[in-house]
This record gives sequence, C-alpha cells and structure tokens, in this order.
Amino acid sequence: MSIFSASIQHRTYHWQMNSMCFVLGILIAASWQTATAVSRAGIASQRTGFYYPPSAVAQVQDEKEKLANLQTEIKTRGNDITILQNKLAQGTDASETLNKQLQEIKLQAGQTNVIGQGIEIALVDSRNKPTSPNDMINQSNLIHDTDVMTVVNELRAAGAEAISVNDQRVIATTAIRCVGPNVQVNGVPYASPFIIRAIGDPNALLGGLKTPGGVFEKIGLYDAAMIKADKKAELKLPAFGGNTQIRFAKSEAAPVKPSETKPTDTKSDLKSTQSDKTEDSNTKASDQKNSETKSLTDKNNDTSTETKTKDRDEKRNGQ
Repeated sequence: MSIFSASIQHRTYHWQMNSMCFVLGILIAASWQTATAVSRAGIASQRTGFYYPPSAVAQVQDEKEKLANLQTEIKTRGNDITILQNKLAQGTDASETLNKQLQEIKLQAGQTNVIGQGIEIALVDSRNKPTSPNDMINQSNLIHDTDVMTVVNELRAAGAEAISVNDQRVIATTAIRCVGPNVQVNGVPYASPFIIRAIGDPNALLGGLKTPGGVFEKIGLYDAAMIKADKKAELKLPAFGGNTQIRFAKSEAAPVKPSETKPTDTKSDLKSTQSDKTEDSNTKASDQKNSETKSLTDKNNDTSTETKTKDRDEKRNGQ
C-alpha cells in the first residue's frame, strides 16, 4: 500500500465522522427547540411531557365541570331515595325488616354515604420528579396507578369497610388505571395528590400499610414525603355515583320452568273448598244420624228386654 492511498483512506474516514456529527447536531438542535417551545407554552404535563392545545384543555375542563354536576345530582337523588325508602318502611315489622336488609346491602355495595373512624392517606409526587419524559431515572418519584391500587388492596386486606380515592367511592367494579398523564378512578382522571380515605379500625389499617416490606417502605424508599397516613376519628365518604346496571351477569339460582307452575284458578279453588266443606258437613250429619239411630235402637232393645222380664214375672206369680 502506497502512502498516497493510505492518506486518501484516512481523509475518507474523517469525512464520514464529520458528516455523522453534523447530522447528529441537527437532530439535537431540533429536539431542543421542540422541548423549549413546549415548556414556554406552559401546558406540558409534568408527568409524561404530553402537550395539549389550549382549546382542548378548555374543553376538558368544561366536561369535568358537567361531570361533577351530574355526579352531585346523582348523589342527591340517591339520598332522596333512601329517605323515601325509610318512610315507606314505617308501620309494619315486615317492611321495616326488608328495608333494614336493603340499606345494609346498599351500604356494602357503596350506594350510600358512610361515616366512621379510619385513616387518611396522601400520595404526592416527589419534588425530584422528572422534568421530561426521557428522564427515566426519576420516574419512580411519581405516584403511578399501581401505587394507588397497592394502597387500596392493602386497606382491603386490613379490613377496610369503605374506601374512597379523591372522593371517588371504591366498589367492586372500580377501575384504577393510568391514562395519559393522569390516573383514572371510576373513569374520572386525577393527578397528584391522591387522597385515599378508609373507614375501619385505624390501628389495623395503619398497621397493614406499615408492615415490613409493605407499601409504605416501597413508596417511601425514593422519597419519604411521597406517602403520609393519619388516623381520623371521623371520616365521611360519598356514595358511588357511577353506573351500577348489570347487563350480562345473572343469578345462579335456577329459574322456575313454565311447566312446573300451574295457573291459579280462584273460582275452582273456591268451588273445591266449598265442596270439601259440604262433604264434611254431610259426613258429620250422617254420623250424627247414625248415632241417634243406634241410640234409639239400644233404647228399644232395653224396653223390649224389660217387657219380656215383666211378662215372665207375671206368669210365675199366676202359677
């Protein structure tokens, strides 16, 4: 290999490196300009870096207000229904018993407001939260949907009788999931902080959260200020305000087949009853008549025997 050819290859290598650095510099500059524009807009999510136009943000806020108004109306109507049910149940023991059972079922299903002692948990993003979606190191300093679900599950395991997340009552069909930059609870989006309230034995609930290796240690491992819990002498939890219609699930109890049921004929039943009564009456009359006949026969027999005895005595005296 000559010195001339080696020099050409060396120059080609430098040219390729310079071209790659130039292209990479353009890409970095474009990314920096985009990030700066989003930051100046002031709408970028601190959680994931999503950008929403101002018109979309205003529309979302408007829909949130409408949803909040509808949920308030649902809760008010639910309270009115409970009051009417209590009024209708007054008067008879059977009605009061049925209403008591109904109210207990509504309580367990989260369909009524509840009050009682318990604990209040606050889940808050750390101050060291990531400033861009590419900052994967500090993603653990955010409160995610899995953190909320873990706390709710621990409270249930510790004996919580009623739970709410940001005033959303948690029931059997409640979904807690991450959608975009927010965490949805019962389909309603929320961002940090998340206030979780649970009614039950405060010591048992707090002990369940603070078990070694539990949720308190896992979340507080990154920042102790991300999770706090306090005992409360009185908590008020709202009723569930969503849809509770059951469309596909059916009771396992076997339905009664049409062939097993006979139509009720009131006239036939009445006629049969009257016939039975008449038959009983005839039977009683017949028994009474037979008894009287037997009594009369016995009396006649006694009279005949007495007459025969008297005639025999007279014959003896005559002789």
